[in-house]
Amino acid sequence: MQVRTRAHPFREKVQQVIADKWARVGIVGEPYVVPEQRIADRQFTTGYPGFYFRFGGPDQFTEWKSSDAPTAANNYIGRNGIRYRNPDYDILINRLVSTIPRTDRL
Repeated sequence: MQVRTRAHPFREKVQQVIADKWARVGIVGEPYVVPEQRIADRQFTTGYPGFYFRFGGPDQFTEWKSSDAPTAANNYIGRNGIRYRNPDYDILINRLVSTIPRTDRL
């Protein structure tokens, strides 16, 4: 399984750690550094076979709404890079962000 990340010394070190840890449980992780020329290619960056290591903030889980999943139907636009889609999760996230102020959630 590919373990992708952008070119960056720290990201590449963490990428290797992820692959090494997976190997200990029998998962072959193949590190792949995404060329900077491909970062703007929305179809390429959302259609990966495996795991894409990214830095995310503490509030990133609020971006995993179904409507924000980049797909061919929306020209691969959206902040839900993991493409998780679940209507029950959408309801819970909407409830969370509408009842608890962002500073309190963080």
